[in-house]
Amino acid sequence: MVLLTALGSFLSGVIGSMGFGSGTVLIILMTVFLSIDQKTAQGINLLFFIPCAVYSIIFYLKKRLIKKDAVLPLVIPGLFGAAAGYLVLSFISALWLKKMFGALLIIIALKQILTMVMKKFSKSQ
Repeated sequence: MVLLTALGSFLSGVIGSMGFGSGTVLIILMTVFLSIDQKTAQGINLLFFIPCAVYSIIFYLKKRLIKKDAVLPLVIPGLFGAAAGYLVLSFISALWLKKMFGALLIIIALKQILTMVMKKFSKSQ
């Protein structure tokens, strides 16, 4: 189980550093394989994200891949959104949170599949 946890954390860090949703990997690891409840897993995921984000920001700044003038308009609403999410979380049961997370994953997967099918269909014509 320690190896699975280390591998999942590593993959989550890699995916997060690339700008993808690393929390998906980590939350699934914790809830499905480690039997951690959804709210706790999401809290751990947020804590996990901080050092990974700081580390990634340093490298992205060095490579000049961050447009500093685009950051502030994104960060301020994001902070308000995080606060709103936390407030909403206190009213949602762990079971509903798990269902919402699963539904979000299904929606994302369906969108990706639909996009691939549409691309393939448009290329064939």
